Amino acid sequence: MIVEHIRYRIAERQRAEFEKAYLRASVPLGQAEQCVDYELARCTEDPGSYILCQIASTGVHHECPPQRTRPSASHSTPKLT
Repeated sequence: MIVEHIRYRIAERQRAEFEKAYLRASVPLGQAEQCVDYELARCTEDPGSYILCQIASTGVHHECPPQRTRPSASHSTPKLT
């Protein structure tokens, strides 16, 4: 299993579009066979800081589109915490 964390620093004027883009990207993420789970978290103390955590079943995780097994109940709704 591979766990990858990606940190983003997003300017205030770009946050709404960034979050919309992530919601669009959640569709291919939810359909990529090797992706087990993913979550985008936003810091409550620093709203411009985001961390994307992706968990892949194999070392071939970079085939996941940056923008998962068929969607299950855990993948049915894009997550932003």
